[in-house]
Amino acid sequence: MTYGRGVRRATALAVLTLVLTAAGCGGGDAQPVPEPASSAASPSPSGDATALFEAAVEPLLDHQVIDFTYDVYSGDALAIETRGRAYRQAGWKARTTSPKELGSSEAPTGDQIKGSMQVRAVGDDLYMQLSTWEPPLAGCWLRTGGGQVPGGQLAMTPGAPGYVTLLGALQPAAVVAQDGDRLVIGADVPLRVGLQLTTTGVLGLLQLGADQLDGTTVPVGVEVTAGVVTGVELLGSDLVDAVHSAGGDLTADAEATVGQLRIAVAYDAGPDDAPRVEAPSDDEVMTNDDVRTGRGC
Repeated sequence: MTYGRGVRRATALAVLTLVLTAAGCGGGDAQPVPEPASSAASPSPSGDATALFEAAVEPLLDHQVIDFTYDVYSGDALAIETRGRAYRQAGWKARTTSPKELGSSEAPTGDQIKGSMQVRAVGDDLYMQLSTWEPPLAGCWLRTGGGQVPGGQLAMTPGAPGYVTLLGALQPAAVVAQDGDRLVIGADVPLRVGLQLTTTGVLGLLQLGADQLDGTTVPVGVEVTAGVVTGVELLGSDLVDAVHSAGGDLTADAEATVGQLRIAVAYDAGPDDAPRVEAPSDDEVMTNDDVRTGRGC
């Protein structure tokens, strides 16, 4: 990374720094305000950032269970929230909710929820269940087919979820802000990995071929609290820039839509004795054919 890009990154992540400082690892409705001098930091050498990141990610990955929250904001409005739990040896599970109306930065509750989706990953299988299914589909679990993406969330992959494998793809570049025991590390991820944090809907807006993905990165911010990684954030505007750098394109409307996105993944250590995720029983499972014909389970 050149020094010039480090300065640009520090500037681009200034808003992220403020959001993390004010709202914590779970996101929130904090608005950008003038940054206190105590939280400003000159970009550090990449070697320092790498050492800090490696020391901070190790205690998180040492846990048998990692809890994660995946939030997608459009402007200040929360569009999707997924809360999940990943197990080192035994798959993962998650629940996604979406609001009836965009507008609030808080996760919807009660009558504010448009619908919810539960997903379980066991072995090579992904199972999903939608709250909006009516009998005879209600209460059933769909065993997804090859290439099928639950809820269009590209990080919902068999085995380990992309929300967690993201941690292994981070390339620390510089420490861009620090305030007490909290700091923000600017990092790069391959564009292919960054896109995995989006949805099939976003991917459909990009005029980008598979052969254009290699060799291009997108910057992200990594939050470290008390010496442990607690969050990663990707700005839609940086994703747009990366797509252009890769030789891709977007329409003006698509660029405006993607550019206002903010994607945040928060992490916490889960209890080591948490009940392991299990596949639904056979009489609860249905196939895509069962869904299409309305047979259910």
